[in-house]
Amino acid sequence: MTNPLPASTIAEKALQRIGAFSINDTAAQKVEIDRALEWLDVVIDSLLEKYTPPWMTQRDYLLPLTIGKASYLLPDDFVHLLPVDGVQYPKSASLIVGTAPTGRGNTMTLVRRSAWELAINDPQIGDPSIIYVDRLEPSTMYLHPTPARDAVLRLTASTYALDPSDEQGRVLTQLPRAWNRWAIMALAAEIGAGPVRKLPEVEIVRLARYAEDLKRQLVAVHSREHASTGFTRPWGI
Repeated sequence: MTNPLPASTIAEKALQRIGAFSINDTAAQKVEIDRALEWLDVVIDSLLEKYTPPWMTQRDYLLPLTIGKASYLLPDDFVHLLPVDGVQYPKSASLIVGTAPTGRGNTMTLVRRSAWELAINDPQIGDPSIIYVDRLEPSTMYLHPTPARDAVLRLTASTYALDPSDEQGRVLTQLPRAWNRWAIMALAAEIGAGPVRKLPEVEIVRLARYAEDLKRQLVAVHSREHASTGFTRPWGI
């Protein structure tokens, strides 16, 4: 029975799959491992856009804002309020005016970098209505307008169910063993399309389809209800 693999191990196995790391090699090249880890983030983010897998958890975080402060380091500016590896994928946000968080608050708009850059061309002070989370290190959350009174941000986000690190200090993927092959194949399809190696187009398509088929099967199993007698039909019918 296998255990969840560290991100570095998934990267190595994906490199092996595209022929960049031979069984006779003692270790993969660091530059290629680093590049593969960057693309593993892309693969996971793409999955989370449409589906919350069982190895992720989604919850609300109540983050007190500071008057006059429009940017916050995640998680450094909210120690003990956010997981140590920060926010992996923000889902929604709302603003609760005052220091006592009651109710859902006023809905805020999550935007991409392009929309954020347009917004900051018009500096304003008031109740924040838009939020942009930049996950590049150091991960930073930006608000607009700049807070002018006490308020609490209710941020709904996906984070890792657990947050241990491997020997290099990298966060473990927490992929359950059934998802290991999907991650390796999906990552191989990405890094084999140019970032590390340039495989023939037919091989890239084959890897991508294989990964998609694996994901479809895993999602289908996870979406079923489990009972002591086995699987039940969807919705219990």
